[in-house]
Amino acid sequence: MLRSDSVRSDGICLVSLSGNSDHQNALYSMFKALRGRCKVATVGAENPTSSNACHTADNHYVACPDRPGIAKGTFDFAAIENVVKAIKSTGCGIVYFESVHLWNCFILMRLGKDYVRVTTLHDVVPHDGSKSVLLCQKLQCRLSDYVVIKSAEFANDARRLYNLPSDQLLTLGVWRDWPTCDFRVGDGSFLFFGRMRKYKGLSTMKRIIDSCPHVHFTVMGAPDKESKPFLDDLQGLPNTVVVGREVNDCEMRNAFQNASWVLLPYESASQSGVIIDAYKYGKPVVAFDVGAVSSQVKDGVTGFLVPAGDISAFVDAVEKAASMDEAAYAAFSHAAYEFGSERYSAEELCEDFARQLNIMLADKGGFDGAI
Repeated sequence: MLRSDSVRSDGICLVSLSGNSDHQNALYSMFKALRGRCKVATVGAENPTSSNACHTADNHYVACPDRPGIAKGTFDFAAIENVVKAIKSTGCGIVYFESVHLWNCFILMRLGKDYVRVTTLHDVVPHDGSKSVLLCQKLQCRLSDYVVIKSAEFANDARRLYNLPSDQLLTLGVWRDWPTCDFRVGDGSFLFFGRMRKYKGLSTMKRIIDSCPHVHFTVMGAPDKESKPFLDDLQGLPNTVVVGREVNDCEMRNAFQNASWVLLPYESASQSGVIIDAYKYGKPVVAFDVGAVSSQVKDGVTGFLVPAGDISAFVDAVEKAASMDEAAYAAFSHAAYEFGSERYSAEELCEDFARQLNIMLADKGGFDGAI
């Protein structure tokens, strides 16, 4: 359990108002990992899209606008107050925000210093350069006692952009639930999955597909306005299936299980949740070496890491993967799953999660050893 003279009471409340399935998966997988080890509760967006959402007396669901930015209901302060009441009703002293949301800023102000307030930054530098997202993140950090980033590689950026002292900044990896894997070989296709954004290399994807006419590709995810023309260019290609919309957890699971490899021709990245999802299903990856991706891919073991922007080398890696024999592929597949399990399983990371909380509360009691 948590104990602290200056914290309202023991326990941690995990909060995510995001409709993003990955953020919800992180919320509920850590809840499951911590439950029984310490007092833990969640406050999440109603109608969760993640299949691992929990429905116990300790899981609270609230109506909230979609993130990020300003939307209908953003300034519905009565609804915001309902979220504050839900958090307070858990009786927890630490409030851990798993994702960024404009409402979090209002909630942090309402909670005040009676609580230990922790903000997570998944993307220290917003991928699309959005000034509004950066402003929201800056405000949320300013109102928090601690800030968690997902890769130490971005610690200097975090200190610079958010004016954070070193003792306020912590690093904690990305986590997911980690099911058993049947190591399905797949149909030999290559999957490009996720929210379709220009920085993910949609224009590059067209050149890769054109250079590999005998390889089958699946492109799946909802485009924004900027990326839709690039996605439209992929429609009708004889070796490519395009699913240009949001998909549910069942469709996502089937897509990963049916594919043999996962592609990440990203122009920029912090860490990638898609790599983690690939590893969950025993799928190796081909990725450009950008951001913190190099820390997620063991080149020649869990996939192939290609010098950033080198499209010719990326095509060569795809060709090499496509021609791989069954035994070699099995080695990659098992290595991807095991590496992911060690690095990204919520059950494995809950110990590190507890250690980070101890750092936060070192001068206030910390964990009493229940984890």
